[in-house]
Amino acid sequence: LALHTWAKSDHLKYKAGLLYMNEFFGPFFVPILGFYWKPTERISINTSLPISGSLRFAINKKWESGITFQAYVRSFLRNYSNLQDQYLMKISNEPFIYGQYNFTDKLVLQLKAGYSIGRKLELYDVGDKADGGLMFFRFNDNRTVLNANPNDGPIIQLKLVFRYPTSG
Repeated sequence: LALHTWAKSDHLKYKAGLLYMNEFFGPFFVPILGFYWKPTERISINTSLPISGSLRFAINKKWESGITFQAYVRSFLRNYSNLQDQYLMKISNEPFIYGQYNFTDKLVLQLKAGYSIGRKLELYDVGDKADGGLMFFRFNDNRTVLNANPNDGPIIQLKLVFRYPTSG
């Protein structure tokens, strides 16, 4: 990942970059454009499009809510001793509404409710690859899907998050 951020102020930042992933289906590139904007102490918008975006509203120091969006393209190895190695490719676009309770600055409990859009869980043999991908496009993609895809559907997430400080 190469991401550069330009700070216009503490409340306005722009970012641009390129995400590279070497997935089981082949190399995959995603250009990223985004910004962070905090027009008030209670409202902030943070985007890294087309991967993620969020609109946050702080109700008070302990409670906040908002809407978020995550887009996933991932692959996972499925290895069984009695079967040929396969990989699972997950594609999903997931808008959520959320509520969050901040126990401390570092410990957070978050409840999200959303819906998957364009969800695909495709199973392939490990050697079955495309030449590459750029965002929504795959090049020379003649892979054979080995399973049926699930439908789009509701998602509920409950997370306990510990934020580990990385500086100062």
